[in-house]
Amino acid sequence: MSTDPQMRSTVTSLLSRQLFAVLSTYGEEGLHSVIVSFVADDSGEHIVFSTPRKTRKYRNMKHSSRVSMFFDNRSSDIADLYRITALQAVGDVSELQQDAIESWRSIYLRKYPELSEFACSPENALMLMTVERFEIVTHFQGVSTLTFR
Repeated sequence: MSTDPQMRSTVTSLLSRQLFAVLSTYGEEGLHSVIVSFVADDSGEHIVFSTPRKTRKYRNMKHSSRVSMFFDNRSSDIADLYRITALQAVGDVSELQQDAIESWRSIYLRKYPELSEFACSPENALMLMTVERFEIVTHFQGVSTLTFR
């Protein structure tokens, strides 16, 4: 992983503050993007979200484990244009194994207590994204990359 402390701080700070991200998957019907709630570990290398198994995104992730997630801190004010930070995470996703579900679910529910019924439903899966890299955009056009692998 990159040792640039500023990039790492930018990533972890944005991931800890934001509630939602856009998940993009690919399946037989092509690209599919949806909003998801998520939690990340302290490094940002692992991101977890919950999804019903009867969804297009779940089918797509079973078809292809390669996904991306997009995070940002934008507002609807044009004056914020040069203050926006955006991250695109690229990596692979898999359904959490039984031995890791409870610890991740606990972390998820600390951030989203109102989603307890959703996160605990046996019809839903907790998915783990292992991030390969983040592409970070700051100040409208400043692009850098934080790589884990």
